[in-house]
Amino acid sequence: MEQEQCSSKLEQRYIDLKNVQYTDITLWRLTALELLSLATLEKSPRKRALALQSLAEHSFYVSNLEDSLDYCLELINLCEINGYKNSLAQANNIIGAILVKQNNEVKALEYFLLALEYLEGSHNYLLRSSIYVNIADLHSILKDYQEAIACYEIAEKNLLEEFAMRGRNQRNIEQQIFEIHYLSKRCFTYCAMGEVMKAIQLRDQLLGMEQNELPLIKELLTIIQSKLGYQLGEFEQFNRDIDDVMQGARNTQIFGLLYEEYLDLLEKLITRADYARVERMLEIVKPTQVIVKSISLMLHYYQVIIPYYRITKKEELNEVYHNFYHLMKQRELKINESRILNIKSKISLEKEVEKQLKNEKEIHRLKLLSEHDALTGLANRYLLNEYCEQLFEENKRKKTEFGIIVVDIDFFKHFNDYFGHLEGDRCIKEIAEVVQRESKEQFCARFGGDEFFVITSGLKEEELYHMSDAIREGTLDLKFSQAKEVEMRYVTVSQGICSSIPMNEQTYSDFIHSADMALYRGKKTERNSIFIGSLS
Repeated sequence: MEQEQCSSKLEQRYIDLKNVQYTDITLWRLTALELLSLATLEKSPRKRALALQSLAEHSFYVSNLEDSLDYCLELINLCEINGYKNSLAQANNIIGAILVKQNNEVKALEYFLLALEYLEGSHNYLLRSSIYVNIADLHSILKDYQEAIACYEIAEKNLLEEFAMRGRNQRNIEQQIFEIHYLSKRCFTYCAMGEVMKAIQLRDQLLGMEQNELPLIKELLTIIQSKLGYQLGEFEQFNRDIDDVMQGARNTQIFGLLYEEYLDLLEKLITRADYARVERMLEIVKPTQVIVKSISLMLHYYQVIIPYYRITKKEELNEVYHNFYHLMKQRELKINESRILNIKSKISLEKEVEKQLKNEKEIHRLKLLSEHDALTGLANRYLLNEYCEQLFEENKRKKTEFGIIVVDIDFFKHFNDYFGHLEGDRCIKEIAEVVQRESKEQFCARFGGDEFFVITSGLKEEELYHMSDAIREGTLDLKFSQAKEVEMRYVTVSQGICSSIPMNEQTYSDFIHSADMALYRGKKTERNSIFIGSLS
């Protein structure tokens, strides 16, 4: 490849970008835009590609996924013309990471494998390591922890190759951030596997690393310490670490990358009923202009705070529900847009997957894993949304009933805290079997930790009620003893139902909202009951 001749001004702007990238969110974007403008003016495709790549990374870190995808697509078109394989690999790696955030694990894997193909013969070990960490994260999401660890080990080998090539003492900010990111992911995976000693060793390795003044790195290390402390039951230390996290968040520009970590810590505080700290953390994580363009993050935010608003009977609960279901409708539109963008990318994904995997059984296995909950075997949220959309439109066209049953385990948090997570998992699994059996071949999904959905077609409200009653009785027959502080002797379920012929202006989210609100209002006064929702 011929070396480009660039002006001193363009070269200086590139150096400026390298100095502010990962360290200053605002200057990072402004400098990358200036570099893009200059590179376009001077007709420098190499510098233009580097600017687009930087902008795609920046947009991803602040969770502006739509802009990140647009920059990646523009970068791909430029790189295909000029043969910039490393940048092509990074663009596909970022698109894969975006798809993971959108719960589309199968297509994400396709992009990761395509990125690895572009790196064949390259010495860009850091990027190759990053791709394998992303693949490992994908396996962790699917609870395939052994595969995740295997991918982390490949990532580590590539990271060591990078250090050997450049020298460990010459690590730049990007390499330092990635090393911490890689070690923390492994640490959390070992926690999930119950390998506590290995998790502690990685935590100690992280805490023993050379200190860096970059606030982002300090904040990430504190988050790791607090999350692992929670996993190990060191709650006094967890409280101290949480206080440090919140102090750090106030002094740090919040990357979208860390926003999900803050939400996870908020959820832990809610579980511990530490409402004073919950309120302080809410001041930090309430959506701002930095993350407002990420529908998936906003939905995650509402999913975390809705249980807290229910418990504390906040006046804003109805407004929060309204915002949540409005975002669900927006996500439905985004799903359709993403299909168009996939065509726009001009990449034949099916051929590339076949070329990489060479095994149709493996493709089928990954598809099943990505669409089903690992614990219960029921469909997950991703498949639920796909199925609801299709079935709803079919029922609307045929003018037949579309129905929703929302099944919620009563006082599950008390049960889980009293008997432990293993018994909690067994309880969820057996109740899921009851829901599957009594739903008589209707579509079933696990929506959240202790919530299930049954989607029905052609069944009237009375038939849904009888089905719900069978689920209620079947749960009681399991005879799971409830925690001592709960009045009920056994674990029970409460249910909200809604069934009607869809009208033109309605969406399936309206039916979910109706059933869920009936359940929420009914549970205020009574448990182990069935509540009927209204679409009016």
